[in-house]
Amino acid sequence: MSGELFLSLFTAAGLGSILTVALQSWLESRGRKRERSFNEKKEAYVGLLDALRKVNIDATLANRKECGYWLARMRLIAPLPLVSAADAFASLSDGKTDAKSEFDALVQGMRSDLQGSM
Repeated sequence: MSGELFLSLFTAAGLGSILTVALQSWLESRGRKRERSFNEKKEAYVGLLDALRKVNIDATLANRKECGYWLARMRLIAPLPLVSAADAFASLSDGKTDAKSEFDALVQGMRSDLQGSM
């Protein structure tokens, strides 16, 4: 009987170790995916804000193309309401009076998305 008990305990301990390793691996993988997603979003959002700043200072063709590039990158990773806010702000013409509120909405959307990523 003691041999069966020893075998049962040994098997249970082995199964527990396997389950622990599998759970740790899954949690680490999930953490890496979240971190990668956060970094991708952060890079795209900072790039877009910088491109929008450059276009606001000097609306050259090169600056507009860079802004379009960052808008396209953002469309790949951002939620649809944030993409809409970015498109609305980027398409503003000079002298539009509600640009500040649209910019604030864009930044708030970015902030919320980044906080939800971590």
